Formats: sequence, structure tokens, C-alpha cells
Amino acid sequence: MMALVPPATVQPAVVAPKTFGPLAEALKDLAEAYINGREAELPTLIVASRKAWENARRNHPHILTDPEAQAIDRSLDTMPILKPRHMAESALGLAGTVLGRMKPSRTRARLAADLAAMLAWCRVEARSWDQVPDVAEAFQPYLDHCAGGRHSAGARRITDYLGVLQDDLANRSVTGAKRDLRRLLELVDQAEKP
Repeated sequence: MMALVPPATVQPAVVAPKTFGPLAEALKDLAEAYINGREAELPTLIVASRKAWENARRNHPHILTDPEAQAIDRSLDTMPILKPRHMAESALGLAGTVLGRMKPSRTRARLAADLAAMLAWCRVEARSWDQVPDVAEAFQPYLDHCAGGRHSAGARRITDYLGVLQDDLANRSVTGAKRDLRRLLELVDQAEKP
């Protein structure tokens, strides 16, 4: 006789970053375009995200549950009618779902840091101060991966800038916090350069 496992105890599949990395990057690119004032690119980036999702789903059909896959489909279907900030937040939410299925790695840690900074930027833009994620906490796994080696100087700059961000968030400075979050994203990009 086979024992049934309650759904709450079933562990989701966890995959290598290369499996869902392109989808997470496509969704991140959509949010990044909004943050950088390139709203005209959003329709094209939604199409690119849809293609990345279709590739991931076709190549790895059993990684997400049917309800998760259907939720991603619905989100991508409704994204074109959303306001740009809501498009970005929706893309970040989907990217977070995808990220949750990726094995811990430097790539996953970098994406998680980027997503947290971008979501924080959107929440600051909306002046939803109580919904700003803890960016410092989200950056910690990435900083841990950067400790030592060629990335340690970049990690120190990021750590310093996280302190500046905390001050601007505490003071509810929209301009300062948005500037800080953009700078953190730039610092991650710089740290990743060979």
C-alpha cells in the first residue's frame, strides 16, 4: 500500500540556475526598463519574458506545479494592461517565484539581490514605505558569495551603500532611496564584471 503525502509536505523541485535563469533575467530586464525610464521597451520585454517562459516550460514541464504555471500564464497575459509600475512589480513577483526553484548559487544570490533592490525601488516610488523589502537582508547571500577573492572590494562598496540606503529609507527620502537603490544595482553589475 502506498502512503499518501499531504501536499503541504511535498518539497518543490529545485533546479540549476541555467534552467530558469533566462526566464528570471528576462523578467528582471522588464522591471529594470521601468526603473530606468525606458517604458517604451516594456511591450517588447513582455514578449521576451513570454518566450523565455515558454522555453522553460517546454524544456522543464514538471518543475512547477500546474497552479504555479497557470498563475505565471495569467500574470503574463494581464501584464500588457497594467500600469508600468505594476508591470514591473508583477515581473518581479514572477521572477521571485522562479528564483525560489533555483538551487543556491552565486547566480541565484545575485538575482535575489537585484530583485529586492528593484522591488524596493518600485515601493519607494509608490511611497509604500511599509512594503519596502529588507534589501540588506536580501543582499547578504550575495555578499557572502563575494567575500574574499576578486569580488571582495565590490562587496565592501555594496555594504557601505546599504548603510546609506538604510539612512535614506529611515528618513523617507524618495529621491535619496531611489538613487541609492540604482547605485546598488550598478555596484552589483560592476562586481560581476570580469
